[in-house]
Amino acid sequence: MTFSLRYSPPPEAAAGDDVYALAGAGATAAVELDGYVLPVDGTGLAELQRQAERLLALLEGGEPTPGDDDLRAELPGIPAGAALHSWIFASYMAQLPVIIFAINGAVTTVYTRTRDEAPEWPLIVLEGRDRADPVEVPTDELRDGLRRFLAKLGG
Repeated sequence: MTFSLRYSPPPEAAAGDDVYALAGAGATAAVELDGYVLPVDGTGLAELQRQAERLLALLEGGEPTPGDDDLRAELPGIPAGAALHSWIFASYMAQLPVIIFAINGAVTTVYTRTRDEAPEWPLIVLEGRDRADPVEVPTDELRDGLRRFLAKLGG
């Protein structure tokens, strides 16, 4: 199974080298996972950069983000020893995409969900966007992909 972060540089030179200048010049990116594609641009590109940095820090021995473990109740079947990490994309403004990583040693299980706008904001599988079934990816490949993506952004 494959997980990747695709980066498309701006068509013209950016006014600066930070992610906001790149986004302002037209740079885009996408999260791709076995047929699932979540495109980001503008502030979404900066969100993705921050999310990738946080996940890479966790994979390199950092501590999980407080609150991420609360997602365990909404995703049955996650091994008790797995560390959870989530990405949420507020730049979508409504039906916020959420990507959850259950890191369990050499294998990371990736879930794609959406925060429903119903009371209590449950996680749902949004038809036409989210994968119903999680995807297992090798943790080393995930780590390497994050490093490559951040290097392309200059991070």
